[in-house]
Order: sequence, then C-alpha cells, then structure tokens
Amino acid sequence: MYMIVKHAHLTIIALTFLLFIVSFILTLKQSDKVNHKILKIGPHILYTLFVVTFIYMLIVNPLNLYPFVNGWGSSKLAGFVFYVLS
Repeated sequence: MYMIVKHAHLTIIALTFLLFIVSFILTLKQSDKVNHKILKIGPHILYTLFVVTFIYMLIVNPLNLYPFVNGWGSSKLAGFVFYVLS
C-alpha cells in the first residue's frame, strides 16, 4: 500500500508542475485560457491530495524519516509550504 501511495504522491507532484508550466506559458502568451476552470481549481485539488499522501507517508514511514527529526522530512515540508505560499 505504501508504494501505491508513494507513486500517487509522485504523480501528483508531476501534475502540479505540469499545471504550473501550462499556466505560466498561457500567462506569457496573454491567453484568455489562463482563466480556465481546471487551471483555477486543479492546483487546489492537487495540493489537497498532495497533503493527504504526504501525511499518509509520514505515518506509514518505513524509513523513519520524520519532519523536525530528519533533515529530509523537514526540507520536504518546508519546500511544500514555500511553494504553496508563493
């Protein structure tokens, strides 16, 4: 089950970056499609799924990589917070 959630987590990350790049390109082209519903709602859905899979992977963590105890977990959590706030 952990590997399924891990792959879902990585897929969500890829989709988030894809939506970000598409939105960036449409903004550069000054397209009206930048206000498309999927580009407005999609990131919020992906962020929610990202947080859910992140929390699951922290709870069922086979490598014992926890935020504020391990550098990897802390940097991942900080990176996500900075990404969402930007």
